[in-house]
Amino acid sequence: DRMARYEDRVLSGVLLERYLEDKVTTAALRARYDALVARRRADAEIRARHIVVGSAEAAQGIIEQLDGGSVFITLATQHSSGASAARGGDLGYFLPSRMDPAFAAAALALEPGEYTREPVETEFGWHVILLVDRRSDNIPSFLDMQARLRDEARKEAVDHLVSGLRRRDRALSRSDCSTADRP
Repeated sequence: DRMARYEDRVLSGVLLERYLEDKVTTAALRARYDALVARRRADAEIRARHIVVGSAEAAQGIIEQLDGGSVFITLATQHSSGASAARGGDLGYFLPSRMDPAFAAAALALEPGEYTREPVETEFGWHVILLVDRRSDNIPSFLDMQARLRDEARKEAVDHLVSGLRRRDRALSRSDCSTADRP
């Protein structure tokens, strides 16, 4: 009996390892890494200033003044109705995902030193946005992350296998019950 249990354990281990070899490939790990990098790059911290006003026309007027050589910080202090007006519209560093989607999209489309050429509307008003900086990503290389990615992928594959087996077992149990109840 003890030998049979040991044999079952060894066979289960071998089958699980073969299953994981098929599911956790270098290509699958690379795809996982690429997705992680894309998510992190899309949400890298940026630093921006903004001027928020009550109308598109007022925002367009500010853009025209900037085109004419006016200083963004001065215009923000004078015209912005936002809480950051006293700081020249400085929002500091932030994650774009924590901002209004329209604001974040406009800020992410800029290069450092550029400002929006069209007013950006949010629930707070109309914005003119100046991108000040982007922080470096500090994303580890694929080789540095490979062991962690492999562990995560193996755990997910095992969880998927176990939940599939449980669903199959429940379905078999239901079909056994329904056939046992038949006259």
